[in-house]
Amino acid sequence: MLRLLAIFSLLCFAMPASPQAAAELKEKGAAHIKAQQYKPALAALLQAEKWGENDAKTLTNIGICRYHLHQPADAEAKLYAAHLAKGKLPPANLLYLAKLNQSRFEFEKAAIFFKKYLKKIPAKHPWRTAVYDELRRCATGLRLRRLPAAAAVVPLTNFNSSYHEHCPLPSPNNPERLYFSAPSPTDSTSTDIFFSDASTGDWSVPQSIGSFVNSTANEAALGFGPGGAQLYFFRGKTQATGEILVDTFRENPLEKSLFFEPFDGPMRPAEGDVSAHFFNDSILLFASRRPGGLGGLDLYVSTFTDGYWTPAKNLGPPVNTPYDETSPFLARDGRTLYFSSTHPERSMGGLDVLSAVFQDRAMQWSPPVNLGPPINSTADDEGFRLAANADRAFFSSDRLTSLGGHDLYLALFDLPREEHLGESWPVAFHLVPEGKNAKPTEQAVAGESPHFFDEISSFELPVMALPPLGGSPDETCVNQFAQLAQLLVRYPKLAATLAIHCAEGDSPSVYFRFASQTVNDLLRQEGVPPGRVALLFAGSSYPIAEGEQAENPSPPNRRAEVFVLNPTVLPFELFRPKLPARAFKAHFFQKTMNSLAYRVSVEVPTSADLAKLFELYPDGLVEVAGSGGGGGTSFSPGIYLTFASALAWQETLAKDGFQSAVVTAHLRGSPLSKTLAAKYVEDFPDLIFYLR
Repeated sequence: MLRLLAIFSLLCFAMPASPQAAAELKEKGAAHIKAQQYKPALAALLQAEKWGENDAKTLTNIGICRYHLHQPADAEAKLYAAHLAKGKLPPANLLYLAKLNQSRFEFEKAAIFFKKYLKKIPAKHPWRTAVYDELRRCATGLRLRRLPAAAAVVPLTNFNSSYHEHCPLPSPNNPERLYFSAPSPTDSTSTDIFFSDASTGDWSVPQSIGSFVNSTANEAALGFGPGGAQLYFFRGKTQATGEILVDTFRENPLEKSLFFEPFDGPMRPAEGDVSAHFFNDSILLFASRRPGGLGGLDLYVSTFTDGYWTPAKNLGPPVNTPYDETSPFLARDGRTLYFSSTHPERSMGGLDVLSAVFQDRAMQWSPPVNLGPPINSTADDEGFRLAANADRAFFSSDRLTSLGGHDLYLALFDLPREEHLGESWPVAFHLVPEGKNAKPTEQAVAGESPHFFDEISSFELPVMALPPLGGSPDETCVNQFAQLAQLLVRYPKLAATLAIHCAEGDSPSVYFRFASQTVNDLLRQEGVPPGRVALLFAGSSYPIAEGEQAENPSPPNRRAEVFVLNPTVLPFELFRPKLPARAFKAHFFQKTMNSLAYRVSVEVPTSADLAKLFELYPDGLVEVAGSGGGGGTSFSPGIYLTFASALAWQETLAKDGFQSAVVTAHLRGSPLSKTLAAKYVEDFPDLIFYLR
């Protein structure tokens, strides 16, 4: 009887599960995925697969679990296997194949799968906008992956686990010590503060900061006061909501505990404010979604003045955007800000580490630049902190190569970062206005790095707001021209055109003379001689703002913008500020300046001739050739995308008495000789007609 019972039990175990049981396992797995509980989801789905459920949806869900559990090879195998399995392929399969390729920097393949996914989902699907952003991040990744590595990056394997390690904080006094947060040894659902030393050449086994600070709640070290005499740390029931406490290392002899003073500042962790960074014990930087921001998480600053923390102030653009900006860190110079952002034109995916420099003379932040791979991945890279010796930095990342969750990483630079080697005057960006009045001789060089163009990976070409007729350029305009001059002096082979626009109602011939003199004076005073760049006066035909917007006292249509003919001579990428979507004429102008276009050129001997030409052709352009073009002045009634259009206008000018008018081709705003035009026929077939 016992033998028969044993055989019966084995037969029952070997019998396949009922369809109902398998369906329940698949539903259970799907529910866990929806709740982002990938380990139990995978266990249920693998059991369903073992019982013969190998349909496309089950294999796709297994692949999704493998992806989130940082098993990319297994995830890819299951996702592709789903294409050959029975049943309809879920659209999510294509989404995760896109994510996998994106994580390997194969942005071209990723874009293909993202587009296939968009074709499979409804027009009003809630994820469409996010996927469009990922496509933009793929375009950003294509640009960034070509950059040379800023540092060597290695994981801190002694600290990392399949859980969540984050908030790296180098010691201010001991360059070999690192504090960080990791799961508590007694409860993996909460975090404690640990530290480790590297004095022996390798990192020591992490030690708890002590039971006085660590509790059953979540703790994370945030920063130190002067000389390391105070520790600011976070404590909360969750990792997102809690309070900031100050450990002054004063004992309570009666209770055998430590005094923890609550931080009395404008940051409110209980309401979702995150990523506090304390600088010089007088500046607090943090991220918040509070009302009045630009959108998502924005960076805010508060200063300690007269015994109180001031109300938090939004750092504004270009640092903040409608996307998330978080994890601020201010280098020792008080000007170089590191932070993480999800903006699709700044990020390859997730949060990427960026840097921006506060320009004292311009009183504004430089356009943020991406640190590039390997510091950045297509996952979330955040918590960037330079060590005291400035030759290394620590950060956390949940990239697919991590053990799971966020892991800690070490970035090793070839040379110490200059911005973290010493203090500037004033000590930080928020004191610059006072510093200007107090020490003008020192302020002139404060925060202006002589190696600015050697340290960046991309640069936003400035658009300078010009004054009205007879007016003087403001300080921002002066400093933007100073930075442009620095670029031209640093790279003497750079060929550029400066396009000048006026506002509607300005006399074009009069404003042309005024604006030309103004910009030449601004460049000359910075060491750039007249004629170094070509000038193109485009009048008021290509406005950024129209209607009521154009009637304000300082319309954005009075402007100067830079176009570079040979950007490949630069070791970094150039990009332009985004135009308003409805500025159609301004978009057309930029298109003609970045590609092939034609003009019908008439030489302009005198100012009277120029005034006459503008009377006949109010939408005309004036070109003053740069050093490579002889410095002559010519007029064209417009810009044309085809040779046929330009030829028709040449005939019109001939009928109006300008028989000397000739059709000229321009590539990226610069005149194109017939010899050079022959080399570009394959790229621009319309040049065939020009050559004939």
